[in-house]
Amino acid sequence: MSYTSVQINVPTSAVVGATYTVIALVKNIDIVSHSIKVVFQNGVQIFTQGPITVQPGSTWSPFQDFIMTSSTQDILVTSMVQASNGFVNDTTVLQVISPTSVSNASITIYPGVVYQGNAITVTATGFAPTATITYTVNPGGGFVTQTTDSLGYNQVNIGPLTMTPGAYVLTATDKVNGSVVNTVSEGFTVAPPQVTQCLLTLGITGPGTASSNPPAGYISQNTVVTFTATPNVGASFQGWYNGSTLLSTDFLFNYTIITDISINALFTVTNVTLTILPSSVQQGTQSMVSVSGFAHNGQVTFTLLNEDSTQTGTYWIQRLDSNGAGAFGLTFGNNPGTYILQASDGTLTTTRAMTITAGPIVTITPSSVIVGGSTTVSVQNFSHSTALTISITPGTKTISGSTTTDINGNATFSVVVNGNATGPYQLTIYDGANTRVVTITVVAQQATVYSSLAITAVTAQSAAPTEITGVSFSFR
Repeated sequence: MSYTSVQINVPTSAVVGATYTVIALVKNIDIVSHSIKVVFQNGVQIFTQGPITVQPGSTWSPFQDFIMTSSTQDILVTSMVQASNGFVNDTTVLQVISPTSVSNASITIYPGVVYQGNAITVTATGFAPTATITYTVNPGGGFVTQTTDSLGYNQVNIGPLTMTPGAYVLTATDKVNGSVVNTVSEGFTVAPPQVTQCLLTLGITGPGTASSNPPAGYISQNTVVTFTATPNVGASFQGWYNGSTLLSTDFLFNYTIITDISINALFTVTNVTLTILPSSVQQGTQSMVSVSGFAHNGQVTFTLLNEDSTQTGTYWIQRLDSNGAGAFGLTFGNNPGTYILQASDGTLTTTRAMTITAGPIVTITPSSVIVGGSTTVSVQNFSHSTALTISITPGTKTISGSTTTDINGNATFSVVVNGNATGPYQLTIYDGANTRVVTITVVAQQATVYSSLAITAVTAQSAAPTEITGVSFSFR
């Protein structure tokens, strides 16, 4: 026999993750009062309301909130009446709730394109309230677990992202009581690391010039910049400064740019001078180098530097007069190119640019010939398209081939030293501006000696010797 009747008011469908309320209407249909409890159950959760005493014919309306999961839910409402052996089931009502196909859950990712090493901000809305939400990145499988608020909202920063640049998908999944409620995915892109630009400012103080490679301006972080300083005549380079901090005193200075920076080249006026005449010389020839304003009765070191201010290994040490001056003839045998000549007395330093050019070259092959023999003479870097004057001392010579240089100053011809005298001969070649002298050595021809030899043979049949003649041998 039933003592109660039960009705429930509940939606037949609900959005996944939404909260819905189940209301029960319990009526005591007996003629006596009863102590009644109501049990709500959705297959996972069980809630009990009561007990309360309900008079005959009276009703009681308990209610309970549930969160819709991703699966169809059966809602059971059971009224329990107190008996002599405790509360017993009296009336049970079943209602099926089906989730709708529409979910309000969504995520946004900012920025959608993120540089490697930076983070993304993920905002989740419309998820189940106070639910566990897991963000998973694929490929890779990394994940972050959070909890939504009472409105199903969550925001989280994920990063720094160190994965290989490319396309990725982030999936947000929330669960209620272990059951998945929503699953939403959104794509994003990881771009190669962003290159930071640093501002380089190059300043000059005093009489001189300074440059940088790459030029001053915005430069990629971690770039190695090469600075070059050149003092004016009568000036001395003091160093590279960042504010009051001395970075280097080298004319050529490398610096790695890691942030915005201002670098200043400082020059000061001195009375030192350095003159090179001529400042462009042929390889192997001299220039007159003059200095003044250095330490009195001191010494000056001339150092030949490459164009980038690195050492060539060539230097000269000269004594200065009582006025700190001097003029010296220096021979430059280095390869053709642009150089910097540095003069320093240990305290004061100055530099000048100079050029070494390729001078005339004469090659003879062979350099030693027999009497009447011929040698081949090759000339290079003489005056262009010029008839050469060629003489030999002592004696005379015979020339075969053209002795006029081509448009590059080159020519090849043969020379025969006339006469039978052996010894060194000086061959002089002159183009009106350049003179070169080479030595040709003439040696005697090796003699050929012929001699006859009489051979005496002894035969076995006769004891008397037999003379054999008419055989000749040559000896060299």
